[in-house]
Amino acid sequence: MNSLKSDVSAVITFFLSFIALVGTATAVMPVPKDTKFYDYPPKIQPSVNSDPSLARPIALGAAAGGTDTLTLTIKTDSFSAPVDIYAGLYAPAIDSKNIYLFKSDNSIAPLSAGLAPWASGVTDAQDDTLLGAVSTQSLPVGSYYFCLLITPAGSTVSSYFYTSALTTAQGPSCGITMPQEAAA
Repeated sequence: MNSLKSDVSAVITFFLSFIALVGTATAVMPVPKDTKFYDYPPKIQPSVNSDPSLARPIALGAAAGGTDTLTLTIKTDSFSAPVDIYAGLYAPAIDSKNIYLFKSDNSIAPLSAGLAPWASGVTDAQDDTLLGAVSTQSLPVGSYYFCLLITPAGSTVSSYFYTSALTTAQGPSCGITMPQEAAA
């Protein structure tokens, strides 16, 4: 009988240890080994996943749900090794000649000024708001393209490239009435 209690106790201890170990383990996103592209419709909230094909790290806030407030949020899982993260914006209705990159202080600079990561050599999960509460009514009518490039630290040979776009339907209301042509 004591032997049975001892065996049951050992099995219970093993399972509790296993459950504790599995419960504390966290999944991490692997560093890119080749280049993968992921384009998806605008999301209100980012979706974190250790599987790069299921992650949706770019979110555009309430504007993605049809209201007029754009909030750009970037959120990722942690990484298995250091990565560089580049966050970009292309807004042809404002400047069709430049792609803009977010710098580490969340300011923007044209890509022509140099390729600099928004986050460099990181392994920790990222969760940051790059643009906060921009009224889409203040933006010219057009499409706005947001991208996130995740590369192994110090290299751009392989990457995960995420894109999401938002189209504004109403331009700025600045109180100016454009003259109309007279009917012929």
